[in-house]
Amino acid sequence: MRTSVLAALLILGAVACNRSPLSPTSSLNGTWVGNLTRNWWTINLSLATAGREISGAGAVCSVPSAARACQPGSVTIEGQRTTTQFQLTVQRDSGFVATYSGQLVGENELRGIWVQGGRSDSVIFHRWTGGA
Repeated sequence: MRTSVLAALLILGAVACNRSPLSPTSSLNGTWVGNLTRNWWTINLSLATAGREISGAGAVCSVPSAARACQPGSVTIEGQRTTTQFQLTVQRDSGFVATYSGQLVGENELRGIWVQGGRSDSVIFHRWTGGA
């Protein structure tokens, strides 16, 4: 009985604060890190939201080697979001274009589909918090 009363109070308190404990937060702001194993790429996205609009910058880098710098390199990001769904366009002046569509899972994970050059892959990003 006490457990159900406590649960009800927590839900009511969250609703009063316009937050549901049953859904993830909708903040995409921050730095996200993911890997695309097909190309051996590490992808970093630094995102900021203003309403439904998303903007940012980042880097798409193949596994570094002594003979080659980060390729394709720095990118710009534009997109739109709903509460937890989003679609990003990731591009570079050199002609590199990719899209990433997915959803926010919890506070620190993005799950979606990366499409580039006619191929699509599942990619999971984790929010970088500055730790190891």
